[in-house]
Amino acid sequence: MDAFEKVIRIITNAILDIILMILAGLMIIAMFKQLYVLGQSTFAHFDKNSFETIIHGSLSFFMYFEFTMMIKKYVDEDRHIPIRYLIYIAITAILRQEMVVHDNAMETLILSVAIFLLVATLIALQITGERPTYQHPYQKKEKSKDKEENL
Repeated sequence: MDAFEKVIRIITNAILDIILMILAGLMIIAMFKQLYVLGQSTFAHFDKNSFETIIHGSLSFFMYFEFTMMIKKYVDEDRHIPIRYLIYIAITAILRQEMVVHDNAMETLILSVAIFLLVATLIALQITGERPTYQHPYQKKEKSKDKEENL
């Protein structure tokens, strides 16, 4: 890798890190706003609408929290998000949708099948023990140990 590619990679990673920090900050602000709305709804006059607001608000809060944790995991894993975390987030988002909007039976069935397929994918990944890896184009390719032993 020549010097120009290294500089481009460093600049790109710095820009990406700054954008992710801004995004994480905005999500944390949205989480606190959601907590405020939840607090108001909880202590307000209780009726059916406030109950729905509490459920919707708490589910939104956990989605913000999940995305914030995904950004944290991305930074912790050296700019890589394991596929299982993306599947967990997808399952959480589908469950949220199913809890909030559950008056259409066909939509509920389709969402349930989607959750089943995602869980089956997690189980398949766990059984095979395979972790999909991504080789960044600028990283050096590592030689396998078998090839080194044969030399």
